[in-house]
Amino acid sequence: MTDEKPVPQGGGPRHPAPSYPAAPPWDGRRSDDWDDEIRLGDYWRLLVRRRWTIIAIVSTLVAATMIWTFSQTPVYQATARLQIDPEDPNILSFQDAYTAEISTDDGLRTQFEILGSRTLARSIVEELGLQDSEELIRPSALGGFLDGIRAVMPSGRTPDARAGDPVNPIVDRYLDHLSVAPVRQARLVDISFESEDPEFAVQVINAHAHNFIEQNLRYRFEANQLATEFLEGNLTSLKINLEDAEDALQAYSREHEIIFSEDGESTAAEVLQQLQIQYTDAQAERFRQEAYARQIREGDSSAIARVTENELIAGLNSQLTELRAEASDLAVDVGERMPALQRLRARIQETENQLSQEVARVLRTVEAEYQVALRNEELLKAAVERQRDLVNQVNQEIIQYNILRREADAAQRMYESLLNRLGEANVSTTLEASNIRIIDPATVPDSPIRPRKALNLLLGLVVGLALGVGAALVQEHMDDSISSGEDVAEFLGVPTLGMIPKASARGLDPGYAYAAGYGRLAESSEAREGDGLPAVRGEGRERLEFVSHYEPMSVVSEAFRSVRTSLMLSFPDSPPRTILVTSPSPGEGKTVTALNVAISLTQTGARTLLVNTDMRKPRLDSLFQLPETGGLSGLLTGSIGIEDATSALAIPNLYLLPCGALPPNPAELLMSNRFRQVVSELGEKFDYVVFDSPPVGSVSDARILSHFVDCTVVVVRAASTSKHLARHVLEQLGHSGSRTAGVILNDVDFTNGSHYYHYAGAGYTRYSS
Repeated sequence: MTDEKPVPQGGGPRHPAPSYPAAPPWDGRRSDDWDDEIRLGDYWRLLVRRRWTIIAIVSTLVAATMIWTFSQTPVYQATARLQIDPEDPNILSFQDAYTAEISTDDGLRTQFEILGSRTLARSIVEELGLQDSEELIRPSALGGFLDGIRAVMPSGRTPDARAGDPVNPIVDRYLDHLSVAPVRQARLVDISFESEDPEFAVQVINAHAHNFIEQNLRYRFEANQLATEFLEGNLTSLKINLEDAEDALQAYSREHEIIFSEDGESTAAEVLQQLQIQYTDAQAERFRQEAYARQIREGDSSAIARVTENELIAGLNSQLTELRAEASDLAVDVGERMPALQRLRARIQETENQLSQEVARVLRTVEAEYQVALRNEELLKAAVERQRDLVNQVNQEIIQYNILRREADAAQRMYESLLNRLGEANVSTTLEASNIRIIDPATVPDSPIRPRKALNLLLGLVVGLALGVGAALVQEHMDDSISSGEDVAEFLGVPTLGMIPKASARGLDPGYAYAAGYGRLAESSEAREGDGLPAVRGEGRERLEFVSHYEPMSVVSEAFRSVRTSLMLSFPDSPPRTILVTSPSPGEGKTVTALNVAISLTQTGARTLLVNTDMRKPRLDSLFQLPETGGLSGLLTGSIGIEDATSALAIPNLYLLPCGALPPNPAELLMSNRFRQVVSELGEKFDYVVFDSPPVGSVSDARILSHFVDCTVVVVRAASTSKHLARHVLEQLGHSGSRTAGVILNDVDFTNGSHYYHYAGAGYTRYSS
């Protein structure tokens, strides 16, 4: 199948271009296809690539921190530790009305606030005469800033509350130097004072601790004095109230005849209780006697206990039983008419009469006792009713009596309590014990607390690293240049044919000249002329243009051979024979690339022609100092033939077709049918033809040339060429029908670790046999 390319307007007849299969689509991964591990590597390479930005920021910040740190005046801190024990509230401690409690956290916080109060600070300033202290008179930078804030925003004070007092600024700066730090989960507090003089700091903080204890004692003494005066003023009135309450109680008791027993109970209630007990007993006795009487009335007197238990009745019954038995025995023996039997029966009759009389007497006694019990019950019932009414009346009177008695008792307790507290207050006034004591007095510090040199430098380093990394990320985000093969794949969508190392990174200056010890291209221009090469401008300099020939084992030569391999493999079925080398803008290194690619092609044994189609700034012509006659321009105008226009170079199989005289209309010459014929003839005479063209972004020559060649190679300078410009150039070439093989990334700095495959880092600086 033959591809026929269009010819721009103004050209000659169309001729079919050489037919090659399209390049296979490139399946390289974009940046978002890399896994997390490679992502981290990307960030690391980014930081290495921007290392000079990070180093500059870190160095600047560390240097500034060091200068600021070592210019600061050393500040010392003296610290004393105090113990604040709970204070027993002995003054006015009425348990029934109010309980003072200062052992809670609120009480401790109150003491901490007093430690940092202005009143205590002012007493220290006046006691030690700190009004003339240069350190407190001269405000620090922070102190001056705080003074300015206080002047603008006074906290909780009227505008003229502290005006006109020269001591107030000294007190403010004193408090700025003072710090109060409670010890967690302990009744301890550390108070510290900062000063440029360590001994001065010790003197001030110890005085502060002693004055705090003295102030606490003074407050307690004043509180005891006030309590004593209060107690003495109220004790007399309380005594009068107590006497009045007791008199009223006694008068009421006499008036209503209220009498209490020893255990405090009312006598009327006790009498009522006794009467109720007697009434209950009388009822029980009446029930018992009534049961006896009912048995007698019913004729069952023999069951009455009083009858059966009577000894006389029992004796008569026993005697009667014996007499009857004796009479019965005698009647059997002698008969009924015997005088002895009659006498015996007379005794039986007499005994029966006595028994009847005694039983009758007992029954009368039982009935009498029942009547007595019934009468006694009635009398006790009436007495209980009368006593109950009396108790109810007394109870009403006792209620008022108890009210008066409670008032008297309360007055007595109040009087006794105040009397006891007055004695305790008098004793406390003479005591000088305090619940606050110094555990560790302040000592002269050995080293200053500020400036903390190591910490400041470490913070400067950390902050510098953070800012440097941030700046590097911002710089990378704002960087629009192409720096790596990944950028080429991501932003341009074409493969990277190769990456040419940066010259300065391998001992070469930016002008592509070798430094001493790297390798020599030629001793001088005469040496090159002895090899049959045209004279090269810049005698005494070892140039990069022929590195693939004179240094075939170097890193740069291997990079150009990699480009050659990529070109050949880009079209595996029909490798390109006519290759156009261009760039988006001048200075990208396309001429050096074209020359070395041509040299690398000759190393395969192929006859290679290097054509200088840059008829505006022909650098190849100036490089070899060729005459401004003949060349491509003469070939296109028909003044000379191909054999006369081309020159063989000392490098085997390498030929050069220079530009020749600069024509006024290079674009028109390139669009002519003659140029198409020249390209066809050159393709027949040489295995490979490499065209060095002007930049695409400057003129249209490269777009015209790309129409007549097999493939186009775009040279891009790493970290220099804009992504948008390179993309625009590729779009222009695509619109012109060019078959772009890929991009050669030139001037790559492999020393920054920003690429996955570089030579020096892998140990391939030079090949060995």
